[in-house]
Amino acid sequence: MSARRASRLAWSLWAATLGLVTISVVLYATSTRFLHGGSPYLLNLSVAALGLSTVGALVASRRPGNSVGWLFGVTGLLYGLTSFVGEYSLYAFFVPPEPLPAGLAALWIASWLWILVGQMSLALFLFFPDGLLPSPRWRIVAALILVGILTSSATFALKPGSLLETSGRGLPPVENPLALEATGLLGLIEVVNVPLSVLMLAPFIALFVRYRRARGGERQQIKWVAYA
Repeated sequence: MSARRASRLAWSLWAATLGLVTISVVLYATSTRFLHGGSPYLLNLSVAALGLSTVGALVASRRPGNSVGWLFGVTGLLYGLTSFVGEYSLYAFFVPPEPLPAGLAALWIASWLWILVGQMSLALFLFFPDGLLPSPRWRIVAALILVGILTSSATFALKPGSLLETSGRGLPPVENPLALEATGLLGLIEVVNVPLSVLMLAPFIALFVRYRRARGGERQQIKWVAYA
């Protein structure tokens, strides 16, 4: 990929993230006239989306060969998507006069997408700052973390009860349309997820390992992350 094309793609990801955040804010401002209480997560999600996507665009446009920039950009976009589906689902499902299309689907996605994106943002630091794992031996750790992220998301996506976005906003409960109540699959996923969740500490260990080995600018970059 040429540097010019990489720059366009990187800033397109940033623009898409900005668009999702902007629409989310507009939906929130409109829906607050009908819903009690504001979204407790919109500000955090918006800051994460714009912060990660901006850093990602800057890095990817200048150093397209470093996967960290692209990972930050995509994660920022997913934070923007999380914000959008959360606000759209509430607007579509609860704001009169009539429900909008895909409101229930958006509500279901919003109930688990946040955990997937949140854990992804932690996993990014396995690759910081050069876009590579600390060593080839970390590949199995990265693979297990990916499995853990998927099982954590599946736990929220498939568990019975009301969807998270409504239970946290004082709204009428909406039951999970894809809940697994009559099988042991959900229980198995939850059991598998317990040891895998411990691996979310691995990115911080990876940063420490890198810091011990790093010199000069790379060590300074890791310090900036630690201070942040």
